[in-house]
Amino acid sequence: MEERERNKLALAGLIVGLIFGSGLNYLFLLLQNWLSQFWSSVEPVEITVGKVLPLGILLGLSMAAALRSGLFGD
Repeated sequence: MEERERNKLALAGLIVGLIFGSGLNYLFLLLQNWLSQFWSSVEPVEITVGKVLPLGILLGLSMAAALRSGLFGD
């Protein structure tokens, strides 16, 4: 696979991973807020970009590295 194609795959993986990771983290925080209405042991949280973005960045970088390295085959 060419270097240019691998870089395109890495960029696509970064974008998709960032979106999915942030969305997944956002859903977990919403679930935690919903559960806090019924269980006193669960604390409600304020949903901010600073709490949502780290998982998105982590998943985006790992997907970019996996796609760039050709981990999933050609």
